[in-house]
Amino acid sequence: MKKLVLGILLGIFFCIGGATFAMEQQPVAFIVQDYTGEMENADYKLFKQVTRWAYRFPYFEIKEFEDVAEASKMLSAPTLGKNDLQKAMDVAKVDILVLVRVYDLEEEMDHRMCSFENGPLVRVRAEADLVVYRRDKDKILVDNVREGGTYDLGNYEKPAETIKWRLCDLVNTMEDRELIR
Repeated sequence: MKKLVLGILLGIFFCIGGATFAMEQQPVAFIVQDYTGEMENADYKLFKQVTRWAYRFPYFEIKEFEDVAEASKMLSAPTLGKNDLQKAMDVAKVDILVLVRVYDLEEEMDHRMCSFENGPLVRVRAEADLVVYRRDKDKILVDNVREGGTYDLGNYEKPAETIKWRLCDLVNTMEDRELIR
């Protein structure tokens, strides 16, 4: 009797598991355009990480680098319209587009100004344009990140982290999910 019940449960498990992987994945173009020339691989990974949180396997497939190189070239114009996004999506053969344009990731010590209580100060500036477009919802979300200031050393958010969390808010808003922070 136990073997029969175990066999039925295993059969159900494999049927459900097989159905999950038989689902068609929606392709997502993840494009990061670095206009600073100073962006590091770690920064790229931060941006991709929050995109993967919203567009997870097995339901979505993230395309990047060579798979979306032609679309990235098409999206290098200073201003983009809905038609530009749709054409780039057609070229990349994707349903969702996540575009991150990084203009500034400045983080430098300001030796001229100094707080006697807390030591040196750090000047921080994060500038980026974030675009998420989902074709099936016909919805475009844009966020222009322009944040900066002078903070005590050790008491500031790195510019890449600022952009990461703003991108996280944008993709979660697109997917009607709760904002993380």
